[in-house]
Amino acid sequence: MATKAVPAPKSVPTEGRALWRAIAKQWADDGLVPDARERQTLADACAELAMLGTLEAALAEQVGEGRLIVKGSMGQPVVNALVGECRRSRQAIAALLRHLGLEDPSEGKGMQGRPLTVSEAGRRGGLARRSGAR
Repeated sequence: MATKAVPAPKSVPTEGRALWRAIAKQWADDGLVPDARERQTLADACAELAMLGTLEAALAEQVGEGRLIVKGSMGQPVVNALVGECRRSRQAIAALLRHLGLEDPSEGKGMQGRPLTVSEAGRRGGLARRSGAR
């Protein structure tokens, strides 16, 4: 039984709204209603995705100007700091989405091969009951 998708709050940046819509639609299709904590986590992931877009655009501009390798504090060649920031941002997005339970659907295991938490197992069990799976 599908529910109505939760609309994105005004605080979600335009660049993150597609992610919000996709996940909110999946929640609605699965008959799930996210709690305030889950909505905030998704909003944080959307904001981080928007920041990643800004970082990637700045990096592309600088790389286009030949600044992938820049001078460090002692004049040594170092990788542009935006490379690390983009990586950190991607890791943050992945962690936030994992926190929402958006993991590998393999039976009984989460994305990292660890056992499911009680909430994850309960959510999967509820979905299975709603879909008629045994």
